[in-house]
Amino acid sequence: MAKPPSLKSRRRELEERIKRERQAIQRAGDEWLAATASFDRGIGKLSALKVPAALVGGVFALRLIKKPGKLIKVARKGLGLYTLTRGVRKMIKQAR
Repeated sequence: MAKPPSLKSRRRELEERIKRERQAIQRAGDEWLAATASFDRGIGKLSALKVPAALVGGVFALRLIKKPGKLIKVARKGLGLYTLTRGVRKMIKQAR
């Protein structure tokens, strides 16, 4: 009958296994960071524009509060532009 492994050898085996698993996790983390680097840069650029966007949005909101009729005009123009671009896309698609 085979003798069971000693506690010290079992401990060494477990420590080696843990070490290998930690290295695998580190490699996977590095791969993840490399794969998402472009997305992270984009988010960084967007977060840098938070303050200017808030200022522009605030000024826009104040102007709309003063003259609410302009909101309706802007909405109509936006809807018209959307409809126009959609129609042009359909025409191009049909022409192909």
